[in-house]
Amino acid sequence: MHAQSAGDRDAIPGRVLASLNYADIPTSSVSLVIQPLGAAQPLVSLNPKIARNPASTAKILTTYTALETLTPAYIWPTEVYLEGELRDGVLHGDLGIKGYGDPMMLLEDFWKFLRELRRKGVRRIEGDLVLDDSFFAPIDEDMSAFDNQPARTYNLPPNALLVNFQTVRFIFNDTETGMDLYMDPALPNLRIENRLRARRGGCGGYNAGIAIRVRNSPLRDLVAIDGLHPTGCQDYSLSRTVLQPNSYFYGLFKGLWEEMGGEITGTYRSETLSIRDNEDPFMTWRSKPFREVLTSTNKFSNNTMTRNLLLTIAAETKSVPATTEDGIAAITEFLNSRGLDTTNLNLDNGSGLSRDVRVDAQLLVDILVDAYKSPNAAEFIASLPINGVDGTMRYRTRGESSQGMGHIKTGRLDDVVALAGVFQSQEGIRYALAFIINHKDAHRGIGVDIGDVLLDWLYYYEEGEAI
Repeated sequence: MHAQSAGDRDAIPGRVLASLNYADIPTSSVSLVIQPLGAAQPLVSLNPKIARNPASTAKILTTYTALETLTPAYIWPTEVYLEGELRDGVLHGDLGIKGYGDPMMLLEDFWKFLRELRRKGVRRIEGDLVLDDSFFAPIDEDMSAFDNQPARTYNLPPNALLVNFQTVRFIFNDTETGMDLYMDPALPNLRIENRLRARRGGCGGYNAGIAIRVRNSPLRDLVAIDGLHPTGCQDYSLSRTVLQPNSYFYGLFKGLWEEMGGEITGTYRSETLSIRDNEDPFMTWRSKPFREVLTSTNKFSNNTMTRNLLLTIAAETKSVPATTEDGIAAITEFLNSRGLDTTNLNLDNGSGLSRDVRVDAQLLVDILVDAYKSPNAAEFIASLPINGVDGTMRYRTRGESSQGMGHIKTGRLDDVVALAGVFQSQEGIRYALAFIINHKDAHRGIGVDIGDVLLDWLYYYEEGEAI
């Protein structure tokens, strides 16, 4: 295929075609749709209806549906119930906590949650934590199935009582007495085997020579740390997911609670709370509003947050406990209600972290065009990474004239590279675009480079000129 004249919808920009030819990537492996916002027809349309793996650009479907379904001000409650009598700061019984899928209860939020519990008069708990995550149906998922990296945060499944992404940040420093290890947060129910040794040299190498393995399945309560860490690395950190969801919740609760001067005599149980009709919770913690959650989800392409959103959509539109299947059905129904063609859609888990997800480029562009017309357009477009500025696009096109001209969602898996978003040319014309490459080794740098060539070309493109 060769570059053709403007107005030929099968055209592909000459600079992009040259880059594809240089990388030995055939146009049959590429889908590209560029459509001026407000126009009835695309400027460029190459293989628009071929179903391809879009990687994380699939998050556009989940997050846009969530925004329209839940609204920007939606909040997730976390409820606390007293299963016993509270006298003089002592709870004589268990403390029940029910989650509703807050996707973004971070460490500082959890600390505030516990401070609020202290403010309401609880000091000592003479019983267990009873943890209820039944708002979402159980997900029986092998965290190592995708890439044999079960401790990586991107592989964490969703949970209705998710806190701090079930993560510990391990911080390493070489000292005169050995290799110092600091954990944030420190969890009392997590065991560590630290066999890391120091070696002289500058900071470098894969993970600075550190191997972290989470062991003792299914509890995941033992972390083994091995390797040779260069002395030139100070405050070097790696984050990993540990424990099971409710054991992490308990460990974080106990550690922070005792730091605050609180006491708890028991451990934890995972149960569905027996909440009586019209029973008010002792305390309700409210999440950040969805508009803030949306920004973090898309800017940093957070898989677990996206999957929590999918299940929240299912709970709000279908039934409880929420299932992935109901969430996907709800998204498909929403898109169909907007008149969009979902024939080629296979969303899988809603996040794009899948070998099986399939979307066509035309659907991605149609969603972006629909979003641009929505009353919630500002919130949605602003949630996407800005090229050369922030999120997953912060290093892309930095220093180029096109820097900052687009809100672009990225996607990358083995053999997959994708871009989808809204971009403004130097003429002030705004376009919706989707660009997907599914080809061997496309993810190894060259696919990203071709995407940047595309954005640079579109920035300088003038209406009416040859493509």
